[in-house]
Amino acid sequence: GRVRAHQDEESGREPNGHIISLAVKRSYRCFGLANKLMDQTARAMIECFNAKLLSLNIRVSNRAALNLYQNSLKFSTVDVETKF
Repeated sequence: GRVRAHQDEESGREPNGHIISLAVKRSYRCFGLANKLMDQTARAMIECFNAKLLSLNIRVSNRAALNLYQNSLKFSTVDVETKF
């Protein structure tokens, strides 16, 4: 699996991280790898950049991602973009 993330550096805001993508090969899904990858990414963002917030964008039609982020990782929805 892999995670692509970066530090958002908008001036005047607290430091935060943004998840660009998360991918786990289909044959390795359901083993908790996505949870572990996201946990390690969040820890790295906090330790390296003092991130206070971790954000990401997902399609509302991606039920697997919604379940992972909302139920397993306890992310909350802040905004919904209708054209994403």
